Amino acid sequence: MIHPATRFIAALVVAVISLAVGPEIAGAQDARASLAAELDFFDPETHRPVRPEAGTAVGLRVSLTDVTTGRAPRGLTVAGWVRSKAQGNTSCEEAAQAFRVTAQPPVGSVDLNGILLVSLNEDASVGVIDPKLNLQSSNMIAAANLDGSPLAMAVDVRSFRALFVNAEGAGISSLSLLTGALKQHFERQPPLSDVAGGNERGIWVGRVDGHIFPFDAPDALRRVGDGAVTFRKSSEPESPLLAAFADQGGLLVFDGATGRAVVDAPQFEPLGDLALLQDGSAITVPVSGRVARIAYPDAPGDSIDVPLGFKARRVVASPDGRYAIAYTPGGAAAVVIDVARAEVVQPLELTDSTLAEVTFTDDAAYLLSLDGGFAGLIDLSSVSPGRGAQIRKIDLARKSAQPRSTEGLLVPLWPSPQVLAVSPETQTGWLLHDDQAVGEMPPMDSVRLRGGVPSRVAVIDRSFRETDPGVFETVALVPGGDHELVLTTGIGGMTACLDFRVRGPVDMQQANLVTLSVDAGQGHVPAGKDVEIELAFHDSSGNPIAVDRVEFLMPSLSSSWIGRMTALRAPDGKLRGRVRFPHPGPYALQPLALPENLHLKSAVLLEVSS
Repeated sequence: MIHPATRFIAALVVAVISLAVGPEIAGAQDARASLAAELDFFDPETHRPVRPEAGTAVGLRVSLTDVTTGRAPRGLTVAGWVRSKAQGNTSCEEAAQAFRVTAQPPVGSVDLNGILLVSLNEDASVGVIDPKLNLQSSNMIAAANLDGSPLAMAVDVRSFRALFVNAEGAGISSLSLLTGALKQHFERQPPLSDVAGGNERGIWVGRVDGHIFPFDAPDALRRVGDGAVTFRKSSEPESPLLAAFADQGGLLVFDGATGRAVVDAPQFEPLGDLALLQDGSAITVPVSGRVARIAYPDAPGDSIDVPLGFKARRVVASPDGRYAIAYTPGGAAAVVIDVARAEVVQPLELTDSTLAEVTFTDDAAYLLSLDGGFAGLIDLSSVSPGRGAQIRKIDLARKSAQPRSTEGLLVPLWPSPQVLAVSPETQTGWLLHDDQAVGEMPPMDSVRLRGGVPSRVAVIDRSFRETDPGVFETVALVPGGDHELVLTTGIGGMTACLDFRVRGPVDMQQANLVTLSVDAGQGHVPAGKDVEIELAFHDSSGNPIAVDRVEFLMPSLSSSWIGRMTALRAPDGKLRGRVRFPHPGPYALQPLALPENLHLKSAVLLEVSS
């Protein structure tokens, strides 16, 4: 029997929201609401209850309940990490405050925040990359080799797997994104053609004989039409809709979570591509490619034609469904379609370069030209009939050859207004954002995609996601031993620690963690005065560690002030530095650099008084 860990959380009710809430604000609040937190574990693939074991990915489910009303709280975003139970751990409240300042969990913990990148390479190898490890010697957390180049790829956040249709359609390979373990599925099925879904849509598999089936029910076949099936997800990321079309004719638009059909047209004309809108409408490109057609769910046969003026092979739509762009990978021409007006409003044509891929964020369209060595950004608010396209050019370091893949190299990072533009030859993913519509700024951030030449990249979020009201889930790989899950809701300062144990061997190859003690030399640290601070590092046994010089970053948790302090080793072996804090409140002390073999367990908090 599995006993869930339960704790109570004090939820601060504040009238004014700030970026960080310090202890002095917490003490001033009289109104409090209590939440109960319950932690359960489940198998990511079957969702059956399990006990966590070392070396095996496990699902974590946190259920929050208002103990006064018995209802689930609303509007919460939960961040968390897992740390080993050990003497010298900071309190939950201090650990959460440090996280809100640094946006990083303590070194040696299991991070449950942010995205991972899944890179499928030209040699059929796969790498799982953590962008937060970009400055370390390796940013890859898992890897595997497939038997031949797959026909299709999808990622599933519910099971935290990547799914690949094997070469020649011979079944599906599933890859655990945390352990790198591979499994084979549907090897006795007729040849497969595509796989799609993820999130709450479920996973669906397409066959070359015009049928599809849900991943967990392979006998529940549904006919789309004739020929190999291709899937397209809705342009709205939160929509559960999927579209399936067969290459010899047939169209099915359905709710991926329930299977409910929105459009079922097995006699629909053969298509080269389509873009699915959140209301079930589809912008289709027939095999001829000379026209786009807008098909509505209540009358899919009575579509509206939009002449394109060139032969297009792909079409993508904006999340709100207002605009679409038709283009051909490897071609120079494209058109912007105003879906509401059902007409082309802006033709585009590149000079001395070609298009590799096109995608959208909420407010912008992005064009990738690898042989031109740039990405183009179109601010959607600038799109109007009779007005020339205004494309901002973002240089991507260098030109490269046309990629083998026609998708998966320009990836939106929902819900952020950012995209990842992948340059296969440089093994780099460039982070682009909508603000680059002003000033043609070059990309300032990038992610190394080592392990091979990328042919396609997918993004998966490992953060807690709300699956039901007040219920948050994620998947983690935790070493054996006693641990605690640290949870915080960020703004508002709700924090909890939930203890649990993982069966199996304790990971003895963790980082050499040290703690930091601080002594300001008096009963309190005053604001507005120069203060000498004495610091000392200690190993896990409490023994002092000699460090000659350390520079500290000292951000305020209650304002935007960030200071620096250099501490030097004194004759008595301790570090001393001087600093002046501008105002009362909590501050974090975070070393900017330590000797290579040392890692601070967590930032230290210092309270400054008036």
